[in-house]
Amino acid sequence: MNRYSVATLNQIPLDWSGNRRRILDAIVEARKRGVSLLVLPELALSGCGCQNHFRRPDVLRQAIDSLEKIVPETHGMTVNIGFPFGVADGKHERRYNATAWISDGKIVFIHCKTRLEKKYFNEAHWFDSWKPSRIDLCDLFGQTITYGDYSHFRLTTDDGKDMFVHLELGEPNWSQFRRSDENVGLRIISSASPFALGKHQHRENAIRSFSKRNDCVCLYTNLLGCEGTPFLYDGAALIADRGEIVTQSQRFSYREFNVRSDHQPTENAVTPYEEFDRSLPLALFDYMRKSRSQGFVLSLSGGADSAAVAVLVAAMVRFAWSELTPQELFRRLDFIPGLADCRNPEEVTAKLLTCVYQRTRNNSDTTRNAAKDLAESLGAAFHEIEIDRMVEEYVNLMMTIYGQPLLWETHDAALQNIQARVRAPSVWLLANLKNAILLNTGNRSEATLGYTTMDGDTCGALAPIGGIDKAFLRSWLRWKETLGKFAVPALHAINDQEPTAELRPSQYAQTDEKDLMPYPILNRLERLIIRDELSLDGATQRLLKESPEFSESDIRDWAERFYRLWTRNQWKRNRYAMSFHLDDATVRPGDWDKFPNVCPMD
Repeated sequence: MNRYSVATLNQIPLDWSGNRRRILDAIVEARKRGVSLLVLPELALSGCGCQNHFRRPDVLRQAIDSLEKIVPETHGMTVNIGFPFGVADGKHERRYNATAWISDGKIVFIHCKTRLEKKYFNEAHWFDSWKPSRIDLCDLFGQTITYGDYSHFRLTTDDGKDMFVHLELGEPNWSQFRRSDENVGLRIISSASPFALGKHQHRENAIRSFSKRNDCVCLYTNLLGCEGTPFLYDGAALIADRGEIVTQSQRFSYREFNVRSDHQPTENAVTPYEEFDRSLPLALFDYMRKSRSQGFVLSLSGGADSAAVAVLVAAMVRFAWSELTPQELFRRLDFIPGLADCRNPEEVTAKLLTCVYQRTRNNSDTTRNAAKDLAESLGAAFHEIEIDRMVEEYVNLMMTIYGQPLLWETHDAALQNIQARVRAPSVWLLANLKNAILLNTGNRSEATLGYTTMDGDTCGALAPIGGIDKAFLRSWLRWKETLGKFAVPALHAINDQEPTAELRPSQYAQTDEKDLMPYPILNRLERLIIRDELSLDGATQRLLKESPEFSESDIRDWAERFYRLWTRNQWKRNRYAMSFHLDDATVRPGDWDKFPNVCPMD
């Protein structure tokens, strides 16, 4: 093996023909480069997002059928392909997360994963864990195949020398990624590891360090894109040779596959702002095309959250336009009528993003102008409607039932919420008419504390920023105003405001932080109470030490308010639209930290 190559693939769960085509395209590209060994990601053949379908016998059979079509196409090279593998064990069929080591048109062995994932999803619910060091035999494609634990094996290179290989399925624990006990010449990591902000830097440093300490070559590859689940794959692929990164893939690429071989340097997103700027637009692109939706509808309020969502959709178009040819972009989105007539990114944005500003008497000209200017600067379609009459009709109707006037002094929450709820039907209707995805504009800080109106601003099929806190979001918007690949100067009017829901009359001077607490404090309490699992008193004491600039009474009030709102609003989080996993402070209901719907303070 004198020339190594790693490839990333943007796969679709259970899309057997499409997934197979992308794998074969990667093999053809690698062969053109004279590659001897091509490493593909974990579960590349099926996609990682099959979830409970991995348990179905027909899925395991289709995986084998698809693999059989690929094996003959590997002549003259070695290819490592991840796939779900089913094998009869008495009366039962065992299921394994496996990889096939195929050389010159024949399967040499099948390696089965021994250490199953627990952090992001319960892999043991779908697969059996293989016993370390055990090897067995099975009949496959008319020949006897050895399968089992091939995490360590010897390989003869093209020049006749023996090399010790360490083969790993899944992301290692990078903090324990140290010197090998064996004389490793080649370490291969085939992964399907969800993206998180800052994660790749740890991965890259660990791989570089390992290859230097062990005087060896490391190959790493990961899946690419969004499969329709909350997880996004960054498409990282790299080769490290004795401490030097000799090639990397372009992370968050819009291509269907990327093949990287020796000495192909690539610039990549490094800072959290850059990673955020690249990751969510790709997630939106993949979710839209894989669900065959014809764009997005957004209730654009002129505030930070909806502005961020609009900017992310526009960035999606610009990144795709800059990386793909127009013909390739239109081919990928050929189910959207009229898109191929667009001549530039602005026209594509107008086709894919429709923004609606829904005004009441409590909205200001500041937010209205900010929303209009932003939409126009991005090239999005912009519409404005008045909803005061509909709000008044609901209020008057309820007063006849309730039997008394509804006043701000006594019915504040109800009067705020009805405005948010009246905004929902019109944008849902518009999304239906356009066969588009209605985007929720809630951020993680709002989800954490339930600072949102159910069936109002929570409406939407997808919550793009539901996985990021408001403090980060605001700082990213300031960065995006002047920096990044596609800066948006029109964000200045957004960034110059204090975040507000604009649901109370102007004399109340409503702001989000006045209703809740300073966003940096909210973010810190979120990590102390949710991630670090401190009690209310423990988090309060920690915050008192860390934040002497605030009074003790304010900190105690904020901490108690946080804990009260966090514990009582699990029912809202259960109803949130799907958001994307971005870091270890996620509050998505399916993740590691759940409260009951009813949870008293004491």
